[in-house]
Amino acid sequence: MMLLLSLCLSYAGFCCLAMSLNRHRRQCPPPALLSSSLRLRTLGWLLLGLSLLPCLPPWPTGIAIAAWVGSLSLSATAVVLMFSYYPERAVRIIPPLLSVSVLLSLIKVSV
Repeated sequence: MMLLLSLCLSYAGFCCLAMSLNRHRRQCPPPALLSSSLRLRTLGWLLLGLSLLPCLPPWPTGIAIAAWVGSLSLSATAVVLMFSYYPERAVRIIPPLLSVSVLLSLIKVSV
């Protein structure tokens, strides 16, 4: 479950980093709140950093970092494929993924 949370956060982070580029911003414009490329880059790096945190509690540090790097590569591949073939859908998936990650973190806290 924690790996799924890490995947959701890293996917959203990579999408924010991709939307900070002019090429992808022309394909699918970001929301007005995130129209600045600096905001998108900052949010993307923050989400990528936060995606490490769910991996730390269930495993020892070395295994957690390896699982985090694996989730980063899986979500980066998903972002590349989504932006190549379905750029509008890649951005529309972000709010549900963030809501799923909030629900997963609430479930983890309550258990």
